[in-house]
Amino acid sequence: MATDEDFFCIRARDGTQVRIYYGEGPVPPGRAEIAQAELRLSRMPSFVRRRGPDLTYNCHGLTLGAKLGWLGEDRRPDGAPRLALPVTYQSPPQLLPGQTDVVALLRGNGYRRSYADHLNLPIPAGVDIGRGDIVVYSSEYGGVREIKHSAVVVEVRDSPRIIRVLSKCGAYGEYEHNHSCVPPEYGSYFEVYSDRS
Repeated sequence: MATDEDFFCIRARDGTQVRIYYGEGPVPPGRAEIAQAELRLSRMPSFVRRRGPDLTYNCHGLTLGAKLGWLGEDRRPDGAPRLALPVTYQSPPQLLPGQTDVVALLRGNGYRRSYADHLNLPIPAGVDIGRGDIVVYSSEYGGVREIKHSAVVVEVRDSPRIIRVLSKCGAYGEYEHNHSCVPPEYGSYFEVYSDRS
């Protein structure tokens, strides 16, 4: 269980407070499992590494937590962050205990869902997606969606329509990639959230 020294709170624009957990800092040399995952990610189509592995923050910490720590993650008994614990939600949202932070910060900062679809379908030309929007990736099991990953939109290209995002894969590096090109464990469904009017 996390102690008061393991986290601090950040506040959304509407005053909502969420916990963000301290990470471990830069990855020490010789972590074979991280090196193997980095190699796999670097071989994915459209993936360009922008920053090396770092245990300071996760994907949600990148998109919503200013790279300050691990957001929306549970903790192992030794206090270290779990690298892949999903957030489950339904309509109305029902979240796993302690896993409300991602949705709370999106809502608290005025983000609204502007588009949602399956990753394998093209985004229509008329859909308004812009730099700074947040993409949330999820899987669906028996009508329940599990949030797996998030990224921030860094570029929108037309003809053909390509959305480039920056994401952080757990303890691994920051990568820029096409929104639809993600590891299969991140799911096949995505939502775009925008704070633009």
